[in-house]
Amino acid sequence: MEQETLESIDRKRSELVFGLVGPLGTDLRRIETFMREGLQRFQYEPVAVKLSDFLSKVELEILVKTAPEADRIRTSIDAGNELRERTKRNDIFALYAADHILTSRTASIENRDRPLPHRAHIIHSLKHPEEVRTLRRIYGPGFFLIGIFSPEPVRLRNLIDRRLMPEKEAIDLVARDEYEKEEHGQPTRDVFEMSDVFIPMTGNEERTRDQLHRFVELVFGAPHITPTQEEHGMFLAFSAALRSGSLARQVGAVITNHLGDVLAIGANDAPGFGGGQYWPSQNDFRDIAMGSDANDLMKRKLVIALMRKMRPGCEGKSDDDLYTEGRALLKDTGVMDITEYSRDVHAEMAAFMACARIGVSTVGTLLYTTTFPCHNCAKHIVAAGVKTVYFVEPYPKSHAAKLHGDSLLLSDGDQVEDKVVFIPFVGVGPRRFFDLFSMKLSSGQPISRKTAEGDSVAWPTAKTTPRIPLQPYSYLQKEVLASAELLELLKTHQLLGDPA
Repeated sequence: MEQETLESIDRKRSELVFGLVGPLGTDLRRIETFMREGLQRFQYEPVAVKLSDFLSKVELEILVKTAPEADRIRTSIDAGNELRERTKRNDIFALYAADHILTSRTASIENRDRPLPHRAHIIHSLKHPEEVRTLRRIYGPGFFLIGIFSPEPVRLRNLIDRRLMPEKEAIDLVARDEYEKEEHGQPTRDVFEMSDVFIPMTGNEERTRDQLHRFVELVFGAPHITPTQEEHGMFLAFSAALRSGSLARQVGAVITNHLGDVLAIGANDAPGFGGGQYWPSQNDFRDIAMGSDANDLMKRKLVIALMRKMRPGCEGKSDDDLYTEGRALLKDTGVMDITEYSRDVHAEMAAFMACARIGVSTVGTLLYTTTFPCHNCAKHIVAAGVKTVYFVEPYPKSHAAKLHGDSLLLSDGDQVEDKVVFIPFVGVGPRRFFDLFSMKLSSGQPISRKTAEGDSVAWPTAKTTPRIPLQPYSYLQKEVLASAELLELLKTHQLLGDPA
């Protein structure tokens, strides 16, 4: 048996773990089919791990119904929420996935710690950010999260026409999936934006298949695939977001011309005198330096004032009690979503201001933003003359489309001449940009594109291994391997002195 080395464990055809996330109504079974096709080209066997099966293995107060379809989905959501709430673990389904993968390897308990080569586990579907974080803790960079964007009309058609669900019930369930804010609920939006790749499912199955197969090829180290213009633009937008000192969230935006040349970048942060925004320094007056979020402080005052106005006789209650009660009472009214008291300039506006300062026209430009623009930014996007907006978001939120339907259009990718087109981003997410596109800076194996003679290298798909292998070793075990390799090298080259 060949002795294990640090290099050999990187070259093994190790297991892979993929997670799927998509809004309710997304046909994940087709995604699984396309993944199966792509993985079999590399002689990998895909195995599905369906998290909903866990609900039939535990004792819950809520009984999951098998039919009709609307009741099955509704009770499954309720049961999942109950399970997370009772265990106080929002990652409980991730623990089940890991246990399922462990026990599926072999019936022999003694051999369960031995990985299965040529095996790819496909987990669907993930519904909570804590599930993703736990799977990444377990499987490290060998875990890939695939976000599926499917427009609401396509998802409704799938529920109504294919699953024979009454239209009203389908609309209600889709709305619940989008807006659920329970502490132990399933915030799909938050999971989606954690994805390593974003795949379209808009009714064009050929496009969906091609995008998934391209991603699988990158996972296996395809040396000749480079970023698209959209992937490059979105990577720069996420990079811009990292400079933000906002206490709430980091948002980035990039404006380019039609060739992809960068005209300006922006992040959500407080403005500084003389133009632009603060950088870390002694003269830093961002919220991160000031120690509080001005918008949150004002919302707190508004909620307390509203509660004292609406609830006469509450003089004896403290502000803290009124705020806690008011947040629960007003959570679905939009009051808690107010952002107008924030000191931060929004990322899109910061990019526009940069263009204004340096005298660059924004007419006919492309805008990449790490989230769907708020309705306030949307009207300025229209006024600035932007042609196309790319965003990362499973549910295009804000009132942008309702307020400005005359001048902007939510599109699946088609361009129109008389409106600003908002298009969901498709491609490799910035989180894995270096891993999948860099020849040398990937956390996985380096790749080469040419031979010693200068010819383009051939890429044998049937023999290649995952570029970022899922390694069954801890750093402690790798230290033992490294120590053994060192000793062998010293012995082989007679570099060991006589023992003292």
